[in-house]
Formats: sequence, C-alpha cells, structure tokens
Amino acid sequence: MTNIYFPVIKLKPGAINLLSEQIHIWAADLEQDEAVISSLKRLLSRDELVKAGQFFLEKDSRYFITGRGILKSLLGIYLKTDPSLLTISYSKYGKPYLPISSNNEQLYFNIAHSGNVALFAFLRDREIGIDIEYIHEIREMDDIARNYFSSKEFESYSHLPEGYRTKPFFNCWTMKEAFIKAIGEGFSRPLHKFDVSFLPSVPARLNSINGDYKAAAEWTIKELKPAQGYAAAFAVELKKWELQCWLWDAKLLRGYVQKTAASLSSD
Repeated sequence: MTNIYFPVIKLKPGAINLLSEQIHIWAADLEQDEAVISSLKRLLSRDELVKAGQFFLEKDSRYFITGRGILKSLLGIYLKTDPSLLTISYSKYGKPYLPISSNNEQLYFNIAHSGNVALFAFLRDREIGIDIEYIHEIREMDDIARNYFSSKEFESYSHLPEGYRTKPFFNCWTMKEAFIKAIGEGFSRPLHKFDVSFLPSVPARLNSINGDYKAAAEWTIKELKPAQGYAAAFAVELKKWELQCWLWDAKLLRGYVQKTAASLSSD
C-alpha cells in the first residue's frame, strides 16, 4: 500500500458536508483487498461492469472498479443517496459529470489517477479540474516540454540543470492538465496557449490564457502533495476557497453502507 499523506477523516459519513466555496479532495490507494473491491463492485452499474471487463490487463480492470466504486461512494455521501443508483455521464471531451442529482443539488467533481493513487475533487459552486502523475524519468521529456509547454514555461524549464528537471516537469504538466480538465475541453485546448508558474521557488499560478492576464487572475492553481513520488495539482476559477483533504478508506464505506441499510430498514 502506498503511503498517502492525507489524514483519515474523523467524521461519520452522515456528518460530511460540502459547503459553498469549499473544496474537498480525497486520495485513495487503488490497491484494496478483495472484500473491499467486492463491496465497491456492487455500486457499479451494468454498463460500468461491462467497461471493467474490457480492459486487457486485470490490474487495470481492478483499478477501474475500485476507482469508480470509491467515486460513487463519495457522491452518495455528498448527495445523501444510494450510490448504486447514480448515473455518471461524459461530455464530448470525456469529462465525467452527474446529469441531474437526485435531490437537485449542484455538485461538480473531477477525478485523476496515476499508478495506484487516485484523487477525487468535489465542489458545489463550479467546475474543478485535478491531475496526478507518478514522477519518473522520461527519455523524451525535453521534447515533450518543447512541444507542449508555452514559450515562457519552456524557457524556465530549459534553464534548469539537466539532473533537476523531472519534478518541475511533472509539476508543470499536472497544473496544465488540471486547468484543461477544469474548463472541460481536454486536450482540444492547446497546452502551449496558456502559461503557469511551476518552479519550486515560485508559488503555483496561472499567469495567462492566450495572452490574457486578467482572465488568468480569476483562477486558482494549487500544487498538492498526496503521496511520496507523485506530483498533483487542482485548478478552479475561484479566488476565495477553503480546502480540505482526506484519505478514503474502507471504514468510510462500511460506515456509509451500514447507515444506509439502517435508514432503509426503518422506512
């Protein structure tokens, strides 16, 4: 199991509330035991189970089941509804969303995973984007930066000593991907058309969007440190916010399932 830095939540599922201008981010280890995976699998729809069976590698199928089950369990907590009844749709660019929540509450979310660590971001007010990447050496890293970073980003990157470029590279990449996921356009938005601050000595920030500094100033991009060896960031068009980060674990799932069962039996 990966050592995730986020703390385990002390609240019971029924006491977890997402208020306006609050951002909740959950980290989860996708390597769970078979009993937990079995419980999560029961939350998936028939279509989701079919999709899980289409992965070539068994590990990818298992990670999909675990990640989707955790997402639906968290959505069920925030919407106070049975997670197995929730339907997740996708935009034309592949961004997941809830078409209509069961109680007419507006809830935005975004997910990302790399290796066996997944992140889940939730917000009431507007769209949010999140990304995570396992930090590792890439032979074509300089070429990727040259082709996809903005000119200012690549200039900053190329001035770094060759042995110290890997972590900044992934810092930049996760910030950029979090932004395009927040606006919901995916890689249809050219990555070199906006500029972020990503060097360790400079606070994370969106500097410009197509040369527009005023529009960029309305955004927040924040670096996250969910686990050793990973880079992560979230992006949201919001300047005033409160961030809370937690670790998802199976106790949360069991507590929610028990609470739901008790509620149904008393009706």
